[in-house]
Amino acid sequence: MRKLKRVLVVCAVVSGVGTAAAQAQGVEFGLGGGLAIPTSNALKGTYKTGYNLQASASFTLPGKFPFGVQLDGNFIRNNVKNVSLKPQKLQIISGTANLVYKFKTSETAAIRPYIIAGGGVYNLDTKDAPAGPGAGSTTKFGVNAGAGFDFKAGPVGAFVEGRFHNIFSSFDAFDTSTSTTTRTAANYVLVTAGIRFGGK
Repeated sequence: MRKLKRVLVVCAVVSGVGTAAAQAQGVEFGLGGGLAIPTSNALKGTYKTGYNLQASASFTLPGKFPFGVQLDGNFIRNNVKNVSLKPQKLQIISGTANLVYKFKTSETAAIRPYIIAGGGVYNLDTKDAPAGPGAGSTTKFGVNAGAGFDFKAGPVGAFVEGRFHNIFSSFDAFDTSTSTTTRTAANYVLVTAGIRFGGK
């Protein structure tokens, strides 16, 4: 009886590994980078357009529906416009889970449009900030939505997209246009281009 149980356990493990491997074959990975554009009034008055780096993993849901799931990790950095101000840098690290709708195209189409939306966790860190309101690191939830295009060209493809991110937090920022510190929403637009590889 014990031997039968062991055999069943081994079979279950092998079956699970095989299933995971089969599913992993359909996972598509992405690497990209681009612009990080502050859009809150005081935030864009304080910080320059910066850069973002993105890594992603995505897969298509089973069935005939043109939906997929994409997991993203982003690193964002914006420098202050006036170097005499503190904090001099705004850094955001985020992890999001998103639903992707891919518009129906022919199998041979080289350009495939999509829309994407989801939510996740965002860590905001005001680098070089003195002690006081707005200094240090905080982690909040947020949402994002946008659209893009996939370009298929053999085993490695490319993509370009724009996405709006809104973090559920207010933020202390110095508005250079009014020379005052105000509480502002933390939102921005990411314009990202990169490559995708893997998948089926």
